[in-house]
Amino acid sequence: MLEALAPKRALLMAHDRCAYYLQALGATAASLRSRQLRDLEQVARRIVAARPAIVVERALLQVSDGQLLAVPLREARTA
Repeated sequence: MLEALAPKRALLMAHDRCAYYLQALGATAASLRSRQLRDLEQVARRIVAARPAIVVERALLQVSDGQLLAVPLREARTA
């Protein structure tokens, strides 16, 4: 996809209470966020290694008072 589309920006997201991490990967409620953040960082580094010009942003999606909030995380690379 990086080759075909040549994007300038990538947005990686994780979200609260991710069933995949909890069930398929066996994460606990206590370890969920740290595992997600670690995985986002690994993916961001791989993207930047493959395409250094791409700006990679990360966000954590959280539910608060019935609304979905995107909380920006530290950028893995800035232009």
